[in-house]
Amino acid sequence: MAAPMPSPRPVTHLLFDMDGLLLDTERLYSVVFQEICGRYRKTYSWDVKSLVMGKKALEAAQIVIDVLQLPMSKEELVEESQDRLQALFPTAALMPGVERLIQHLRAHHVPMAVATSSSSASFQMKTSSHKDFFALFDHIVLGDDPEVRKGKPDPDIFLACAKRFSPPAPVDKTPSRCRPTPQSHSVSAETVLSTHPDSPSRVIPSQRKPSSPWRSKLDPS
Repeated sequence: MAAPMPSPRPVTHLLFDMDGLLLDTERLYSVVFQEICGRYRKTYSWDVKSLVMGKKALEAAQIVIDVLQLPMSKEELVEESQDRLQALFPTAALMPGVERLIQHLRAHHVPMAVATSSSSASFQMKTSSHKDFFALFDHIVLGDDPEVRKGKPDPDIFLACAKRFSPPAPVDKTPSRCRPTPQSHSVSAETVLSTHPDSPSRVIPSQRKPSSPWRSKLDPS
């Protein structure tokens, strides 16, 4: 007879990715990169996109170039894509249900932060219409932060983000404490850092679907 599964432990701190989780920006990347790759009769498919999600810009560009054999440098790809994205980023909407979730967590005094690979410039463009929403988080760590030496899935950005809570969150590195997002199959949506008996763990999503990722987690149905 199999041993009973241990009860889930309550959480005290949450780290959130931003693109595709809080903000509906992933589709903007898809549109722009397909336009560029399509010029060379290449397809920016999910297989390619899944390789670069969470990576820093130049690293991601090099992967796309290598996989699709594009006749351009990584600097050229980043420059062209960023030029196109500048006009699109300010139109990014919040993901369905996410504002209600974050407000709920804030009302329950759950410490939260954002750990995003976006650069400072990209972050400002993406969040220009949502400043009040992002003010709900305790702090935000960006991909060009000096402490973030390696991009995701390396843990640099999560560790930097964790220690900026006051007091710093005690990091638990065991796999069972981290919740991967199905979108990227890596620890990028939220990371459970420590436990506390008073934390409302029942509202923390363990999985999210491509459509309306958060709504069902707060609705009793």
